[in-house]
Amino acid sequence: MLMNSRYLLPLRANGLRFFSSFPKSSFAAVKTNNPMIFDPSETEKICAEISSVNSRLQNLQLTAQYLAGRPLLKLPTINPKTVVCPTTQIIEVKRFIVEQPKEVKEPEVVKKQIKEPLSHAIVKKHAIRMIVLRRRKMKKHQLKKLWQRMYLKFRANRQAREKKKEYEFRGKLAAKVADARKFSAQKYVEDYLNDYHTPLLPKTYKGKRLPEWLIKELLEQDKEHVKETALRGKELTTAQDIVKPGESVKDFIARTWNKTSN
Repeated sequence: MLMNSRYLLPLRANGLRFFSSFPKSSFAAVKTNNPMIFDPSETEKICAEISSVNSRLQNLQLTAQYLAGRPLLKLPTINPKTVVCPTTQIIEVKRFIVEQPKEVKEPEVVKKQIKEPLSHAIVKKHAIRMIVLRRRKMKKHQLKKLWQRMYLKFRANRQAREKKKEYEFRGKLAAKVADARKFSAQKYVEDYLNDYHTPLLPKTYKGKRLPEWLIKELLEQDKEHVKETALRGKELTTAQDIVKPGESVKDFIARTWNKTSN
């Protein structure tokens, strides 16, 4: 079949060299005046039959289309589509306004149905409260079982707590008795009076918050400065004025010299 399909193709020129593994036949010497051996319709029919037998032989189908004069590739520009502007129709439709009158309907009347009551009332039963009651019963039961099982342990713990509280109370009471026996009324009064007569130390000095030792030193310096100012123009031993008011130099010399000479 392949060898027969080879002869359906157009023959090459005599000057071209043909490379093939098939043996050369007498058709190579035929002139090129008759390039087509069969009609295009017959070649297309034969190639279609071959391609139906074996779908992989697509090259024969393309060759048949070429010999029949049909284009192998279909370009999208061959058959251009006409584009119509949509605005023309929209403008034509919207040239006038169509008013649709609303229908006024009467309100629907709901008719109430009167039915005979049932012979017995239906009581709905819910199990919501049942869960609460069941939990309460289980807690009570578990507590009862716990006390039956751990009664001796609980009693021992309670007695230990009471014993511990009693020891703490007796210890505090013994400490108070010891302090009362050591109490001395005379010493208490002396301590109270000493505390009452001790001057209070200010926390600040001239509006500034300073340490305690520095405030003490500054207060002592102020006291010394007051004493020095008070002894200006006076004797240190007698604290009398050295120069009396209204006394002249002669009077001062006469008073002091006579005193020294005596």
